[in-house]
Amino acid sequence: MSISKTIRPGANSDILSPEVFDEMARRAPRLERAWVEGQGHAPLLLDQPTISRIADFVRQCP
Repeated sequence: MSISKTIRPGANSDILSPEVFDEMARRAPRLERAWVEGQGHAPLLLDQPTISRIADFVRQCP
């Protein structure tokens, strides 16, 4: 079974570099990824666009 994954780190993360994020996407082609602007590594998820994208992803899960 192939499972979709989503990752949404904060753009200001000091843990996950853009290079590592790119490598993760290379290894997991179905990975949905997006930076959350203005947030640290674990974004607070206060903006509606980010919340909506996560809700859309959850609705697609079996």
